[in-house]
Amino acid sequence: MRLRFNTIEIQLILFTLVLNAFVLAFRRWGLSGFEVQEAIINFAYFFSLLFCLYIIFLVAQKITALKLGYTPIYEIWSLGPMIAVLITFMTYGLLPLLYLGHMQLERIKRRRIGLLEQSVHFRGKFLVALMGPLTLFLINLLIITPLYVATQSQLIYDILFASSLIILFTSIPLPRSNGINLIMAYPKTWLVIFLFGLISTILLLFGTLINLLLVLILSAIAAFVVVKFVFKKD
Repeated sequence: MRLRFNTIEIQLILFTLVLNAFVLAFRRWGLSGFEVQEAIINFAYFFSLLFCLYIIFLVAQKITALKLGYTPIYEIWSLGPMIAVLITFMTYGLLPLLYLGHMQLERIKRRRIGLLEQSVHFRGKFLVALMGPLTLFLINLLIITPLYVATQSQLIYDILFASSLIILFTSIPLPRSNGINLIMAYPKTWLVIFLFGLISTILLLFGTLINLLLVLILSAIAAFVVVKFVFKKD
């Protein structure tokens, strides 16, 4: 098997990202009222950020799944994106909710033998779910946060904020979500990922240098704890 996204996966990813970009851009439609140009620019901006970060997230999961002997297929809960948009409307964007789906795993028969032929192993499913947020952890730690500290760039800040939002919302255990795969196998590690996403998002809302340094420290701690829990011997 090779790394690829089929047509249906691409359509679902684009559909999901369009709705989630709308959620993030909801309160940026203009300074004094609805402005079409401002709304389009902000929508395109958030779509681009989400697309780049979430493709990295999904590619990391696909590579892991293939290495473990599974065929990964991107799926969503059909009501998830709609509920996210509905909550955004009901709260006027004060409580944005992102729904980003998950990777469903199917056996590659020639590589799964014995008891594992009967069902997808929890550990393998967890490792695939984990690789998305863990990859963003490391990117935040090694690249994005140091870049922002050095440049104070608004673009870099928005990338960091969007990355933290993805980590947070993909760890919420909704139907057909990354979070449900995490919590079912390793609840303690799931809790670390969820708390990191939540605390980082709250800190980044204020955008001070001290908060950025705290996010950097949290990224290092979270990555260490996750790796320690998951890759220790069973």
